[in-house]
Amino acid sequence: MTTETVPTWFPWLSEHVHRKTGIVLKPDTAFLAESRLQPVLRAARIPDLDALIDASHTPAKDKPAMKDEGRHKLAQLLAADVVVEGSDDV
Repeated sequence: MTTETVPTWFPWLSEHVHRKTGIVLKPDTAFLAESRLQPVLRAARIPDLDALIDASHTPAKDKPAMKDEGRHKLAQLLAADVVVEGSDDV
């Protein structure tokens, strides 16, 4: 029996995505989230998700230019098999 470990960046990403969009990432889909976000990170000249996390803790003027396109854009990037739509009623 093998146990897949969750990458260290995934809890941070999940919390960040949920706060910004209300979307909840499924814990067993970290690899899909990473692969789908890679083109966005590359376009923003951010090498990987660890660098994105580091950037979130730096002063605004020093952050890479990566704009939040909002709930629908993020949902498109991650696709339905990676996310569970959140609800304020829950």
